[in-house]
Amino acid sequence: SETTFGVKIVESIVDMAFDGTTQCELHWDFQGVSPTLQVTDNVGLNPQEVCHEDRQQVPILISSLRQGRLNLNVSSVGGLTITEAATSRDDRVGLYDWKFFNAFVSPDEHSFDHMLQVLHDKRTMIKIL
Repeated sequence: SETTFGVKIVESIVDMAFDGTTQCELHWDFQGVSPTLQVTDNVGLNPQEVCHEDRQQVPILISSLRQGRLNLNVSSVGGLTITEAATSRDDRVGLYDWKFFNAFVSPDEHSFDHMLQVLHDKRTMIKIL
């Protein structure tokens, strides 16, 4: 299986002074497999340099984040917002929908509550701890 990332420019309007707006659709698919983080207790060594017994591997994405699609909007002053992708085939509503990503790049009055829901999610906390 092959991991895919894609960026589609939905609309981009820029004038001669390079002022304008852009809307992109981002999508990714890890084919159900998470990227892994390798660590070792041997200080100063790269995990690739130590034997298998001295290395630990941890998947870094829970299953909900291994596939997704969202819109990235860039304002005329460079501000970022994330919205639901217009071409989403399924109505993905949950902790890790577009609102999750928007809470990081463009927090609004609902972002704090959304992050609290993420922090109280057992699957998330098991992965973090």
